Amino acid sequence: ALAFAFYGIVFQGFANLDLSLPLYYHVQSRMWILPLLLLILMAGWGVFDLHRRFPRTRLLQGVFGLVLVAGLAFNWRVQDQSKRDFFERLGRTMIENVEPNAKILMREDTYVNVLRYLQNVEGLRPDVHMIPLDLLTFPWMKSLVELHVPGFIVPGTKMHYDPGSDRFTVRQLLEANIEKFPIYVGK
Repeated sequence: ALAFAFYGIVFQGFANLDLSLPLYYHVQSRMWILPLLLLILMAGWGVFDLHRRFPRTRLLQGVFGLVLVAGLAFNWRVQDQSKRDFFERLGRTMIENVEPNAKILMREDTYVNVLRYLQNVEGLRPDVHMIPLDLLTFPWMKSLVELHVPGFIVPGTKMHYDPGSDRFTVRQLLEANIEKFPIYVGK
């Protein structure tokens, strides 16, 4: 309960995230794992404290051990993700079927990170570059893209749906680069 209160007051209250923006919404939706981690740590601390206060109570140790083992046994099949390879297959399909030196414009870090994993860990298609559209809404991303994707032009400071003096649209980004690279637009 304390972890959720901390999250609600500190993170929610002081973050001032505009949840109408998809990037902030997705970041926010994943942040609930942090208070759950704190809650689990506090529960472990409580069990340790009970063990410290009642060191000779074998029954208490057995009950906690049994609850832990039973939780693992009953939930293992549901939680076992070792055979799931959907994102790996998706990433391989995407990256193996693009032209040499292609640029893939995509949203959401799940997809971008799958392709980065396949490139950086498995050495697959180092000639292909992923450019996360969500991050192009921040001015600092322009310099990173221009540094890591040689020859790729970012036509303004940040991407926005309404073009302005320092902003650009996806269409303007495509028009600035379509003649130089094969470009694919993903999710």
